[in-house]
Amino acid sequence: MAIQLPFGDLTKGEVVKSLVTNGLQDVALATTSCVSYPLRQEKGKSCGVCPACISRRLALHAAGIEERRGTYHVDLLDGASMISPKKQRYLKAFLLLVDHLTETSEGRLPIVIARHLRATEVIKNGESEQPYVDLYRRYTTE
Repeated sequence: MAIQLPFGDLTKGEVVKSLVTNGLQDVALATTSCVSYPLRQEKGKSCGVCPACISRRLALHAAGIEERRGTYHVDLLDGASMISPKKQRYLKAFLLLVDHLTETSEGRLPIVIARHLRATEVIKNGESEQPYVDLYRRYTTE
């Protein structure tokens, strides 16, 4: 079995920008990326703090798309939102990843990401990490 990833060399923000370029902004707004949806969230809302929600929100922002209020159960951009200690773990994990990604500015992948990409054979023995360094660098810029 072969799996093709037509957007594998693009950031999520770059994919969403391509939707906007093709007049499909409404498609981007209709997406849900929450790891808890629909099982543990009220209908029509994403949690707002899991890595999937944060990544989606960053991608829409990078593409210049403004979301409707009430999209997220916890709105990280609303100073009045309260985040439960359990959900704070999601946010801390995401922020730790972002901190690790600063290593791409030095021209290398963070060790944990490089190890994962090699173990899953996304990067095969002898292949350069550079395309992934470039991809993650663009992602951190978004």
